[in-house]
Amino acid sequence: MGVSTIEHMSDRGVGAVSAAQAGGTPWPARDPAALGLPASFDLPVVDHLDALADLAAGAGYLEWRRYRHAAALHTELVLPEEDRDERAVDA
Repeated sequence: MGVSTIEHMSDRGVGAVSAAQAGGTPWPARDPAALGLPASFDLPVVDHLDALADLAAGAGYLEWRRYRHAAALHTELVLPEEDRDERAVDA
C-alpha cells in the first residue's frame, strides 16, 4: 500500500476472485466436477437450466455460510465486550 492509499474493510475482497482463498485454491482453478458443476458449457438447454438452478442453490448456501461465519465472529468478539460497552445510544 502506498502512503496516500487508504484501505477500507470493504476493499479486502476486491481482486480476490483469482487470489488464493481460505482453502488455498482460487475459485476459477477449482475443479467444476468437484463442485457439482458441469465441466463444459456445451450442453443441451435442459442441462443449462439445471445448472442455473444448482448455481442459485449453491449461491444461497454460500451466503448462508457467510452469515454463519459473521455470527460466529460476533459471538466471539462482540458478545464478551457487550456488558462493558458504555457508549450512549440515542433513542
